Order: sequence, then C-alpha cells, then structure tokens
Amino acid sequence: MEPIVRLCLNALLVTLNPTKIMSDIPTKVIFPISTEKNRIRTRCLCCLHPGGSFIKDSTCNGEVTKDESSQVEGKKIYARNTIPSSTYIIEMSGRLGFSSGTETPATWGAYVRNKYFWIEPTEKIVAEGTAVTITANGVSAESTWTVNNKVWKDWRDPNSSPYKTSSISLNRDMWDKLEWTPENSLSNWLCPPAGRYNILATTTELSPGSRSASAIIYVINIGNIHFKKARMGTYREIDQPYKMIGIYTNETCSFFQKIDPSSVPLERISISWSGILNGNNIEISGNISASGSQNSNLYGKSRSASVVAISQPAGISDAAFAFIYYASALVANQHNLITLDIRDNIAYQWAIEAYPNEAQHNGKGDAVRHAYWSCLLSRYCGDFFAEGIGTGHESGALYETEAIMDLHNNAIGRQLSNHVHGADESCCKNAVNNALITGSLWYLDSSYNQTDTTGSALLQPTNK
Repeated sequence: MEPIVRLCLNALLVTLNPTKIMSDIPTKVIFPISTEKNRIRTRCLCCLHPGGSFIKDSTCNGEVTKDESSQVEGKKIYARNTIPSSTYIIEMSGRLGFSSGTETPATWGAYVRNKYFWIEPTEKIVAEGTAVTITANGVSAESTWTVNNKVWKDWRDPNSSPYKTSSISLNRDMWDKLEWTPENSLSNWLCPPAGRYNILATTTELSPGSRSASAIIYVINIGNIHFKKARMGTYREIDQPYKMIGIYTNETCSFFQKIDPSSVPLERISISWSGILNGNNIEISGNISASGSQNSNLYGKSRSASVVAISQPAGISDAAFAFIYYASALVANQHNLITLDIRDNIAYQWAIEAYPNEAQHNGKGDAVRHAYWSCLLSRYCGDFFAEGIGTGHESGALYETEAIMDLHNNAIGRQLSNHVHGADESCCKNAVNNALITGSLWYLDSSYNQTDTTGSALLQPTNK
C-alpha cells in the first residue's frame, strides 16, 4: 500500500502505513501560511498511522522539535516584520521501528512558501467626515469586500457585480453606491458618518483557496466638552461656545470630551488637553487656579470651554461696610440705593419696570439691576464705596456661578458711571441698556428664579 499524505491549511500531517515501508518517502509539499493578529504561523506535524510503530533516532532542522512518541513536530512563528524573504524549510528524518525489532529509515520534509494576506489598517479611529482607505496586502491582494456585511458594489445598478480591487475607501462615492446616503442630505453632511464599520476582504484566487482578513474602522462624532464641579452629581454639556463655567479658585473641576458612538474603545482615543489642565485621557480633573480656557484636540478637531475663576468673596458684609462708611451710606439711602426692603430700592424698581418679562433672579432683569445699582452708587458715593458695598453683599456666597455673575455686573456698572452725568439718571439707564444689548452683562443660562445650588448653570452674555 502506498503512503498516505494528508494536508490541511495550518498543519501538514504525513501518515505512513507500516505495512509497507519505502526508503525514501517523497512528501515534499508547498502550502500557504496564514496570519493570526499580525503573526505568521507555520506548523509541520509528522506522525505514524495508528499501528504500534514509532519513530526512533529522529533528526530535525528548521527549528523543529521532537519527542520520544510517535510524532515529530516543527513550528515557527513570525512577526510580520520578520517574515523571511525566501522559502522556509522544515526537514525531518529518522527510522521507523516495529515490534519485530526491524527498523527502516525514512525521510520526509515540508517546504513552506511565504504566502500571506492582511489588510491595513486593521483598526483605525477617525473624525466624522474623514475618508479612510483600506488596502489589501500579500499575494494576491485582489479581493472582494463587504462593509458591515453589505457587499461592495453599485447597488443602484441591478447588473453590478462585486468589485474586485486591492483597496477601498470609505467616502461619499461608496455611500452613494451602497445606497446609504440619506435622502435630501444637506451640503454639510459629513461622510462617512459616525459609526463602527466592520470591513472584510476576501481574495479572489482559486488555488490553493481564498483567504480573508478583517478590520474595524471607528468614525466618531466629536461633541462638546462636558464639565462637572464638586457639587454636581453628573456631567453637563457646554452646548454653546459663548457660555462660561463659573468657579471659585482652588476648587476641583472635571472635564470630559463627548464622542459618539459609545462603542469606541475609550482607552484607544488619541486626545490632548491643554489650557488650564493638561492630559491625554478622555476625562481629566484638577484644581482650577485661574481663569482661562480648557481645550481638547483629537483627530484634527478642537473644542474649547471658557472658565471664569475668582476667589470666594470674603471679608465684611455690606451692612458692616455701610456702618463703617456711614456718611456715604446716608447718601446712598437718600437716593434709595440702600433700603431695608429691596422693593423700595430704585434699581430694583427700574429693572422690573424696564424689563417686566425678564427673570429678576439670575436672569437679564437681575443683570441690569446690579449694573444700574452700581452705576448710581459710583455716581453718588464714588467707586470705592460702590465696590465695597457690592462685594460685601456677596461675602461668603456659596453659589459661585451666581456670585460671579453679580460681581461682574457690579463691575460693569461702575465702569458705566465714568461719564458726564446729566440732571437726571437717564444717562445711567441708557448706558445699562446698551450694555445689555451688546452683551457686556452676564446672566445664567439656566436656574432662572431659583438659587444655583449645584453650580451647574453656565454664565452667558446678555445678547445671547
């Protein structure tokens, strides 16, 4: 009976029938080797057919291992950058022993040809709207492709066949042909859109058989920066570039860069934070020491968040300050700028009259009241007294965003007082109205008519 030779893709198995032994067994075989996660594996396994016989005195080369059982195994693993440029050979020889004590020499070998296939990149993350090209490599590279299990061809043409090519590009042309482009898509529609795209390439060769390789492309939508201060339970989005975070110095703030889809491995995101805090993780946290901007940059896209940081107001209260400077306080009282009941305050009355539809707590009504109040205090009592009363009113304030808003509007009001005043107070009113229209004053984007207990509200200019 002639020797039996069996071949499989990743292992060569030579089986010898002990009933007839030849002195030289021609088992030279060439077969492809495959890739396993960027590694090339060749394996040659030679053993006897079950029958009680075994191999003795076997010798091997080509980094082959052997044992005392009835088999000899050779295995070689390559990294892709160490693939040999010529044929790699495994050769083994030995003697076959039988129960009768007779021995017959036999030799066999396996010649491994470098025939490998992969696609690049195997994984990539890009920003939405960034075209990506995936290329097949190896012998041969011509392949058919699928993207998220849909065959790459022109689905608009009923006679179209799958494209045979060594590369594909995720771009608008592909989306049109795959019929993935939304109807009535706008001119600024980004393609490829955000998502996870599973790519599969299969070679078109017939012999010794087709091979396949896969890749994953993550296309991400880069959203806005989110922030979280100490008292906030969850992150909040900074949904507009003109909005600002208000915080006391040396308090902790965390920043998070929002991306979609959420299936993207966050540990593989390449991000760089700069500005107030620096880092390379998707989330960073630290103490805020000064005002500035917090910037993120990833995959060619930048996002920014503005931070206004001040020291927590401290020192004597407005009442104590007025007691110390009682002469100026009497003048302010005569003009109804310091009153026991806020409803008697001239600035409060004007804000309600001029802006009846605006929120009087943390809204635009609040902003003009503070500015007008400080403008008149500076006019009648001087900047020093106006600043001392305004700052003392916020002394010990727990809610930093609200305090920062009020102190800012007070400062604008004092600046607005620096003009030639007329016989009445209309000049201050006009100056404050103009500051409101141009956005020099600030108010809170949420928490109207309620206390900003968590600090989650953002500051924004009054022209927004």
